[in-house]
Amino acid sequence: MNLNFLDTSGIQSASVATLTGVVAAASPIIAVKPQWAFTPLSLMLVLMAIGALVGLGQALASAEPVTLRQTIGRTLVSTAVAMVSTCIYYLKPDVDPLVVIGVGSLLSVMGSGVLSDVVKARFGVTDRKPPE
Repeated sequence: MNLNFLDTSGIQSASVATLTGVVAAASPIIAVKPQWAFTPLSLMLVLMAIGALVGLGQALASAEPVTLRQTIGRTLVSTAVAMVSTCIYYLKPDVDPLVVIGVGSLLSVMGSGVLSDVVKARFGVTDRKPPE
């Protein structure tokens, strides 16, 4: 049997390629959709870990000298911002947990300053300046 799929001289290679594609498409291993089993606690722990790693990475990557207090503070703030992504469940309860993890990563990378600006713009809050 000729298994050279680039050989176009015969029908045999085309039929083998077609049968291989049909078997692969009907395979139960390929057709199984992965089931992500995240409990609320495990999802919270994953989000906390992602937020902490992003905050720690941002603190260590800054050009200015970083103290231990600043590093811990940035890590905690980034973790809290990542936890905000669980609010997606309020809008759409049947959302995939990987979406929540992705949004949590995005929010922790953006940081609390950007999130604060978005909320202020959405609700029309302006910074009050003290009278001079």
